[in-house]
Amino acid sequence: MTQRPARERSYDLREQLAQGAILAAAIDVFTRLGVAKARVEDVLVAAGVSRRTFYKRFRSKEDLLLALYEAATAQIMAAIRSDDGGSRSPRDAFSRAVDVYLDVVSSNGALAGVLLSESLRPGSPLAMVRRRFRDGLIAEANAALREASIPPMDPTLGLAVLAGIEGLSIELVERGASRAEFAHARAVAHELVRCALDARPTRVTHSSPRETPR
Repeated sequence: MTQRPARERSYDLREQLAQGAILAAAIDVFTRLGVAKARVEDVLVAAGVSRRTFYKRFRSKEDLLLALYEAATAQIMAAIRSDDGGSRSPRDAFSRAVDVYLDVVSSNGALAGVLLSESLRPGSPLAMVRRRFRDGLIAEANAALREASIPPMDPTLGLAVLAGIEGLSIELVERGASRAEFAHARAVAHELVRCALDARPTRVTHSSPRETPR
C-alpha cells in the first residue's frame, strides 16, 4: 500500500482561514448527511468557497474526512502527552487517558460517531491512521509502565482494551447518551483498564500435532 504523503503546512493566514472554514463546514455536512451521501459540492456551499479553493487543499471528500480524523486523534494524543502525570501511578495516568478519550467523544457527539464508524469500515482511508493512533496509545501506556518499573502490557490485551472503549464510544453516540451515561461509561472503562493492568495473560503456544503411531 502506498503511504499517503504528509499534508503540507501553510503559515499564510488566508490559507489557514480557508482550510479552517472548509473543515468546519465538513463537520456539519458529514454529521447531517453522513459520509456516503455527502458530496464535495455540499461542503463548498456550506463553507462558501470555490471548487478551486477546495482542491488546492484537499484531493477529495475522503481526504477531507481523513483530515478531520487526523485532527481528532492528534488532539487526543496531545492532551494525553501534555499531562505528564507527575507522581501519579500508571493506573491514574491510564484513567486520565480514558477520560480524555471519552471527553473528546462526548464533546463532538455525532462527528465522533461518524469518524469512529468510518475508521472501522473495511477499506476506509481512516483505517491506517487508526492503527497508527492505537499503536501510539499502547506505546504511551507501556512507556508509563516502564517508568514505574512495571512489565509492559501484552500488545493483544492493549488492543482488546482499546477496541472495547471504541465500541462503547460508538454505542454511546448512537443512542445519544446523557452526561450521566457518559459518567457511568467512564467508570466502567476505568475498571476495564484496572483489570487489564492487573492481568498477566499467558502466551499460548501451538505445539506441533503428535504423530499418530503406525
